[in-house]
Amino acid sequence: MKKIVSIVASTFILLAGCSNESADEAKKNEDTKPKVEKTVENSSVETKEVTDNSTETEEKVESTEDSNSAVKEEDKTKDAEGDINLDEKTKIALAFFADGIENYSLNAEELLTGKYVKQGPQGEEAKRVYRILLREEQGPSDANDMKFYTVYPSKGMFKSVVGVSDEEIFVAGTQNDINLIDIHDSSNGVLVSTKDLYEKYKNNSALKELAEKIEITDLNPMQNEATKSEFDLHESASAMLTAKQNMINEVLAFEGVEYFEDLGLISDDVRVNEDTGEFTLILRNQDLEKVATYKSANSGLVKLDPEGNKMDKGFK
Repeated sequence: MKKIVSIVASTFILLAGCSNESADEAKKNEDTKPKVEKTVENSSVETKEVTDNSTETEEKVESTEDSNSAVKEEDKTKDAEGDINLDEKTKIALAFFADGIENYSLNAEELLTGKYVKQGPQGEEAKRVYRILLREEQGPSDANDMKFYTVYPSKGMFKSVVGVSDEEIFVAGTQNDINLIDIHDSSNGVLVSTKDLYEKYKNNSALKELAEKIEITDLNPMQNEATKSEFDLHESASAMLTAKQNMINEVLAFEGVEYFEDLGLISDDVRVNEDTGEFTLILRNQDLEKVATYKSANSGLVKLDPEGNKMDKGFK
């Protein structure tokens, strides 16, 4: 009997031990489980950080590419702005605005105001500008693709010559063939940058006005007797001298000054409309831009602004 009780007790102890071992194993597994989940969670965080860093790197690359693209576009714009692409008459008109050309050609002031002094065989002679004609000529072969023109009227007993290109403008006076001129010899004339000259006068309304007055021809007007006589007649400073002076005096009285210089302005030659007999006098500022136009009328003198609106006397 004691033996049976002993066996039962041993069995109970063994079962209890197994139960405790199973509980310990379960607890061990339970303790291990959160660690695995945390590891997975940490792995997810690390993956997110890598993804974020990758995205940030891609954004930086895209930003750099956009920046470089913007710089390239800006460079293209600058290149486009650097191209002035002027028409031929504007380039020719620019030539007459160059400094230091007075000994070689009429300058912009003389051409616009319509009066100048010519060096003739008998000395200085007052002249009026009738038309501005330019005849294309063959220039020197090494002149950087310049087009050359003889200017009529000339300043003296020589040819007034203008050469123009997109890069440079040249003005000279010569009694020789134009194709023999060395444009880079400063003793022959004035050589200037087309772009620099344009930047200086591009906003000056007188540049456009002068360009519109220029006529390009294939013929030498002085070799045609009829044309030469026409020029001689209209270039005479003595033609209708008294009537023109009366117009000048009327404008001076209207403005209440003795001389146009008192207004700080430059006066044109008085022009006469041969069809209507109307007299016109234009006043310009020191930049040669029109500030007022005076016209004779039956009702009296009419003063107009550059847009053609009627003005009162005086200047503000």
